[in-house]
Amino acid sequence: MRGLLSTILLMTALAFARAANADTVVPNVKGLTAAAAIAAVQAAGFEYNILSESSCSSPGIVSDTRPPEGSIVLAVPPRVNLIVSQGGVGPLEGVTVPNVLNNRLEQAQKSLAAIGLTAIDTIRGTEPKGKCPTPVGPPRLIDSVMETKPSAGTLVCSGSNVVVYRLMYQRYQEPKGPCP
Repeated sequence: MRGLLSTILLMTALAFARAANADTVVPNVKGLTAAAAIAAVQAAGFEYNILSESSCSSPGIVSDTRPPEGSIVLAVPPRVNLIVSQGGVGPLEGVTVPNVLNNRLEQAQKSLAAIGLTAIDTIRGTEPKGKCPTPVGPPRLIDSVMETKPSAGTLVCSGSNVVVYRLMYQRYQEPKGPCP
């Protein structure tokens, strides 16, 4: 009986500790100095570890957290890893991906290369629809950029790749009779 009572008390204590800790959400500290980030996570009730990585951020600036901002941490006590930039390796600098949507591939490649990014051309096909679609005519490549990854406005390191998606268009039609 004592063993069962001890187990129930332990489980209840753990449940209360987790419930009290359920609102422990990782704060957004990206872009802060390490000292300011430490103060912010401690104010939110976290313990912390400092991890150093190379990034496009200036040395001493928090570039990320693990777990990411907004995550709920149930561990008791809650702990977050602060990823602090050592700066870039060599001439790395942060650049913003420009908007090259609707540009022809050649122009998109030039725009990206002008700021130190490399365009990776990727072609997507149209999806056939219907019960038994039949291709009509040859496929046609649409030379305009339809999407980029990362998207326009994203900060990346100079020298990064940007995938530019173009569309291979194929017309389809339903047969007039039953499906072959």
